[in-house]
Amino acid sequence: RETRPAETTELWTESRPRFSVNDVEQALAGVTLVEAANERDEAAAIAIALKRAVEMPGKRAALVTGDRALARRVSAELLRFGVVADDSGGTPLANTPAASLLRLALGAAFRPGDPVGLLSLLKHPLLGLGLERQSVRKAAELIELVALRGGTGRPDVASLDALFETRLAGLGGDSRQPFWFQRLTVRGIEEARAVLNRLTDALSPLTAMRGEKDADIATLTRASVVALEGLGRAADDSLTSLYAGDAGEKLAALLRGLVAVSSPFMIGAGEWPDVMEALIAPETVKPAQGTDRNIAIWGALEARLQSVDTLVIGGLNEGVWPRKPESDRFMSRLMKTGIDLEPPERRIGLAAHDFQIAMGTETVVLTRSARSGDAPAVPSRWLQRIVTFIGKDQATAVRRRGDALLVWARALDAGDRKDFASRPQPKPPLHLRPQHFSVTEIETLRRDPYAIYARRILGLMPLDPVIRDPGAAERGTLFHEILHLFSRRVEDPRAPGALAALIEAGRACFADAALPPDIEAVWWPRFEKLAENIIEWEHTRADAVARRYA
Repeated sequence: RETRPAETTELWTESRPRFSVNDVEQALAGVTLVEAANERDEAAAIAIALKRAVEMPGKRAALVTGDRALARRVSAELLRFGVVADDSGGTPLANTPAASLLRLALGAAFRPGDPVGLLSLLKHPLLGLGLERQSVRKAAELIELVALRGGTGRPDVASLDALFETRLAGLGGDSRQPFWFQRLTVRGIEEARAVLNRLTDALSPLTAMRGEKDADIATLTRASVVALEGLGRAADDSLTSLYAGDAGEKLAALLRGLVAVSSPFMIGAGEWPDVMEALIAPETVKPAQGTDRNIAIWGALEARLQSVDTLVIGGLNEGVWPRKPESDRFMSRLMKTGIDLEPPERRIGLAAHDFQIAMGTETVVLTRSARSGDAPAVPSRWLQRIVTFIGKDQATAVRRRGDALLVWARALDAGDRKDFASRPQPKPPLHLRPQHFSVTEIETLRRDPYAIYARRILGLMPLDPVIRDPGAAERGTLFHEILHLFSRRVEDPRAPGALAALIEAGRACFADAALPPDIEAVWWPRFEKLAENIIEWEHTRADAVARRYA
């Protein structure tokens, strides 16, 4: 197997005749080429190739790739066969359950107003609060319905219990109660209140630091640990689930190191979520036990130092083999050359060397996908040169072996062919059918009658959307309320103080609306400009108005 620098590849045309068809066939006897349509098929084919390679006792196989997304996909596919691969890259600590609970807690404490973040925290699988997990989950669903769905607002975890009580009382006196309100029980409401009280208490070490401008990392970490353990405490008062496994141990070690750090570096408490995100980002979790030592996933560096019986070279597309050189925002190529730093091309040469060494393995599987994400992918330059050099017939042979892997990969999810379900044709008894329809329901009845059946007969109703910021509809309602108040206070808009009265009515209605400061900062100047135009317009039509009603 021969590789050459790009500037000498024309010499292949001279050396190719020296190799007979039999020579090429023997050289490629252990080579398989998989060209999948997408990354999912590629990962499944790699998993099958690795599993088949270790069926014989004593055989070892490995995947080498610089694409961490592909490596994680292959790890997931191997789990279907009960194989936990020895992944040298590990799993990002940020993606583990305990770390995600910490990140959600910091976001809720220091970045109030995000209902999705609050819901994620309430429904996190590790949220215990010293209660049974099942009761916490049911309470979270009730809190979601009452406090975090329908209407507008910016929920704050520090006052979520007050928001829950306010909205619960409002729903009780509403003439148009949501369909789920009658299903609430006294016990369920009490459990929700208990969860809210414990949630507020658990996060109080963090919410108490919101206004601090200068805090050291050790102090912030200690408060974060207290909050995290309060959130993750189980019903038996243990923290076993929170710090379980390699991921829990890694997070605990990181937090211990941050608590012990001695640094004069001070930050604002509001910056702590971003700082913690940056501290967690480079950390990875590598399983200490439970991995299959016969199947490994390596980067290029690990592959240089080890050997296996079967090697899968995955992600053979430009940008991975070789990796695209990253531009340096601080130093140009000329500046690097001036101080004898290595040029980006050296890494390309090193990747070519890694590829050449990998091709020397007894059995090699080359894989790539035709698409990377949503965009077409370009085959690696080295793969293109090999395919060009060996010729069409030999390329077809190695692709045929790869097609067999793809067929097996697709067969993993293949099931018995089933016909589509027939179109629903509900025929409820006459006495259950609705006797009248609203105007808007007529169009729905023509377009989608099953929607009427689901709502009016089965009683299936959609949930309100998650609570959101005030929008155009709320702005229009607010401006109408201002005009209504103005028309009650001022009979003649041509009066000298009409504009001041309109502005005063606006201040009163804006105060009642209690808008978030950033939204009020945009809406109020618009209203002031609109108020001037309204008074001017009233002047132009005042002579034609015989009588006004407020």
